[in-house]
Amino acid sequence: MTGSISVDTSEVIVTPIENKVDINVCEQSVEVNVGSSGPQGPRGSQLLSGTVNPSPIIGLVGDQYLNITTGYVFGPKTESGWGAGSELGIGLTLDEVAYTHLQLTSSSTWSIVHELDFTPNVIVVDLNGTVIEGDYQYSGNTITATFSQAITGAAYLS
Repeated sequence: MTGSISVDTSEVIVTPIENKVDINVCEQSVEVNVGSSGPQGPRGSQLLSGTVNPSPIIGLVGDQYLNITTGYVFGPKTESGWGAGSELGIGLTLDEVAYTHLQLTSSSTWSIVHELDFTPNVIVVDLNGTVIEGDYQYSGNTITATFSQAITGAAYLS
């Protein structure tokens, strides 16, 4: 049986009890049985990158590799290696499809100026690699990113 509960209050009490969790919302109690964890699954494939073509010793079978200098993509890697690689896009260079903005001065408002010929998606990460949510305003080739607090990090546009 599945269902949902809508609650207009912040009064939620969660109590762990041995192999169960008791959740109390506005004096309505729900008991959730917690089973044991299964075995860890296999490692998934990864997208690796570097400024030169991939060495045969890096990566595992199934991984892919992006040469960020040339825009060539290699893989997925097989038992016999990376293969010849393919150009990213159709005659496009990496500079035409992506841009990285580094914000080295802590600020709650970033002005990101790019030369991409389209309206890009934006992913912002702080210096710890944590993705930071923000408000993004687009005006031509300038994006104004506003955050709840001052941060330093990078904005990845694609």
